Amino acid sequence: MGKFKILLIFPIGRNLFISAFFYIYLHKFWEMRKMSRHSISFIGLDFAGKTTVATYLSTGRIIRDFRPTLDINYTEVIFDQIDYMFLDYPGQAKLRHSWNKCLAVSRFLVYVLDISTPGRFLEAEDVLTKVLKRKDMDHIPLIFLYHKTDLDKSGNKLKYAKLFFDREFIEQFGERDVRFFDTTIEKPKTLDVVKNYMVDHIVELAKAHSYLDL
Repeated sequence: MGKFKILLIFPIGRNLFISAFFYIYLHKFWEMRKMSRHSISFIGLDFAGKTTVATYLSTGRIIRDFRPTLDINYTEVIFDQIDYMFLDYPGQAKLRHSWNKCLAVSRFLVYVLDISTPGRFLEAEDVLTKVLKRKDMDHIPLIFLYHKTDLDKSGNKLKYAKLFFDREFIEQFGERDVRFFDTTIEKPKTLDVVKNYMVDHIVELAKAHSYLDL
């Protein structure tokens, strides 16, 4: 640590740049250390509704901000005296490379599918497939949300989504706990059910792996 102190005492010229570098490095290291405890990753395509879902589950607030997420959003949440880190990932194709740095420490996955856009189901399938094929995703529990059901007046899109993304599709990538939910922010109770399941499941998971300081 002595070198760090010297660099911070003399933040001049090149040392200023080095000090800034180490500050950023240590800050990122500390963030990753916090995330490694109970990290819940919200993934899916852009405009699927990930930020809306993550915000409601973490704060109970309904937001209607339709600006795309451009970086991974971190939110610290406490449920049942357990600290969680909600990670809301950008869904644009050009930004999905940023998922790699955080997926490795995820304890739980939440995949959000916008059922109102069947034309993107193949893209959504490809994205989820790449995630589930990762070695560090083996046995990681998954919550799959058939989201925006309010936009499917006939119910046909939901039926198609459930044919496209079913338990058999998920299980071809190995054994894991998986649960499917029909959700819409227009009916918050559909997300309350998700939250209750998620909290109960992760508390049990934490106890099983001795993550809790008992």
